[in-house]
Order: sequence, then C-alpha cells, then structure tokens
Amino acid sequence: MIAVLTSGMSLGHYTPALILARRLERAGLPVRTFVHEDLLPERARGGIGRAKRAYHGSFRFALMAQKVGTGITSEPDPERVRRLFAAWSAAGVRRFVVMSGYWVALVREFAREHAGGPLDVELLHVDSGNSPSWAAAGEAELGPHVWLCSAAERRVAHTLPTGVEVVPFADREPRLVVHGGGWGIGSYREFLDEGIERGYACDVRRYYDDDRIPAHPRIRELFQPEEWEPWEVDADGRHAFPAISVRSGGEVRPVGAGPDHHDMLELVRGAVAVVSKPGGATLLDSFETATPLVFLAPYGAHEAENQGLWEHLGFGISLEAWRATGCSREVLEELHASLLRARPGVPSYPELYAARVRGEGGA
Repeated sequence: MIAVLTSGMSLGHYTPALILARRLERAGLPVRTFVHEDLLPERARGGIGRAKRAYHGSFRFALMAQKVGTGITSEPDPERVRRLFAAWSAAGVRRFVVMSGYWVALVREFAREHAGGPLDVELLHVDSGNSPSWAAAGEAELGPHVWLCSAAERRVAHTLPTGVEVVPFADREPRLVVHGGGWGIGSYREFLDEGIERGYACDVRRYYDDDRIPAHPRIRELFQPEEWEPWEVDADGRHAFPAISVRSGGEVRPVGAGPDHHDMLELVRGAVAVVSKPGGATLLDSFETATPLVFLAPYGAHEAENQGLWEHLGFGISLEAWRATGCSREVLEELHASLLRARPGVPSYPELYAARVRGEGGA
C-alpha cells in the first residue's frame, strides 16, 4: 500500500493529497491518505479551530503569528502513533508520499524503529518555496524532494491532473471566484464592491455564518458546513473533499463535482479569474483549469514566492497591476492563453509515480 501523508491544517495540502490518491487508485495502485491532525489530542484539534477563527478575523494577526512562529500544532498522541505504526507494519507499508513537513519526524521514527527494511519515500511540495511545515521539519533526508511548482527553477515541474476539461475563455461568464484560501485569510471580501463596480459577478467563499457578505444579485456565496473537518472520514474510512454549496438569492444548491476533484475546481474552471492570496493549491487550480490568478497580499514568504513565479510565467497579476489596466478582461485572456500554451509540456506526477512503482514490482 502507498501511504499519502498530508495535513488538514489547510486545504492547500489536504486537497492535492486527495487528488493524488484518487489518480493513483485509478492507476490500479493500493493507496490510503493519512491526515496528521488525526494523531493529535482532541484539545489540540480544538485549538486549530480557534486559530482559524482568529486568523480569519485579522490578516494582520495571522501574519504576526507566522512571523513569531506561534505554534498551532502540538505533539501527536503517543498511543495514536503506536496504533498507526502497528497498522503500517501489519499492512507492509513501504512507500510513502509525504506532502507536509509535519510528518517528517514520524516517518523517520517509523523507518528507524518499526519498518524492518528500507522505505521508499518521496517528499512532495505543493508550494513553490519552503512552506512553514517544511521549514519546521528542518533537514528531511528521507528521500528525494519533488516540486509541483518550483520558484527556484522558475517553472511548473509536475501537474496533479483531475480530468476536468478546460473551458474556452470566450465561453466563460464575466465571473470571478474570490476567496482567502482554506482559512479565509486576507482582504478578499474588501474586493467585492470593486469587482461588482467593474462589471464582474463574484463567487465568494463564506467561511462562517457571521461573515459579512454584501447582498447583491451578482454575488453568489460559496460555503461548506462549518462543522466539517479534514480529519473526518466517511463510512468506508476514506477522506473526502469538502462539500461546497452555492447560495444565490434564496436558493441553495450543491456543486456536486464528484469523487475525483474538489467542488471549488468546478467553479474555478468557469471563471475568468480567481482573486485570492497566492496559496500553493490555488496555483494548482489555476494551472489545471487555465484560469488566471489576481493576487491579494501573500501570507508569508512562501506565498510571495508563489506569486513571483506565477507573474514571471505570465499566469497571474497583482490586484494593483490589474487595477492599473481598468480590471481588463483582455488582460485576463492573455494570462489564460499563457496557461494554455504551458500546459501540454508538463508531466503528470501521478503518472510518473505510478509508472515507477509498477516498474519496481508494484506497491
């Protein structure tokens, strides 16, 4: 079995991990996703929810907390770790794709004390630079580091394909998807009035029931159940994508994208741009759907690297620069064309990984 190790701390690591797992399953490989926070004590998971609320309420506070290294995670519960290692040993797990630095110490411990043989480990980065979980992990000499997008190499190195079709730009409504990443961080709501004044409709993420979203016929609210958490599993023990619903006027409908990709991707593929901070998963959504990004302020140095890469490649533009063009749709179409030109030459990470595993005799 292949273990895909991720974090539910943000959807930016969780969602790509599920996409990878689904693609490996389609390739006929046994795979299971593990979420780091499932190992934490209950009180620690409650602290994550409180931190999300605080960061959502104040971008300034979120930035300050990141700079001073305020910890949100805590040490895993030893009994939960023991049970996990026992399950891995019983299943003969030898292959790991690590997508969060929070797992590094645990995989190192498993390799040292429980594995009973060499492990095959790849360290897969979603952000184009070192995100906080990887920075906290220090030297992670467990296996090769693989980058989906690389700021150092100034390129998109691998894709996580979902199978969605790219919507031609001419067929897209003048609609923007506006969000603040998995935690709803940043000034995304402050843009809504401006977006409407510029002639665009806006699909905006509502993260909490008391979020203030302007009432306007061209604003649709996107929301998921507040109580949903990434470490929850369904009746089959599988992690699932968050279920997004759309509220327009008095009507509510589920997006219902299906089991292989997240609902937000279905909305992004029909938009002319995404207005958001430059998170790593947002870059992946952009590339997969050829949808340009309009950048709000980045959350930390790794997101600043994400933005710099996308601007260098001609896939995105800062909100300030887009404003200088009068929020031109033509500019967005040029960015979309750059994305279209770049997509064919980028290999699929799941296909490369599956081919290697099969060539070595399987999982």
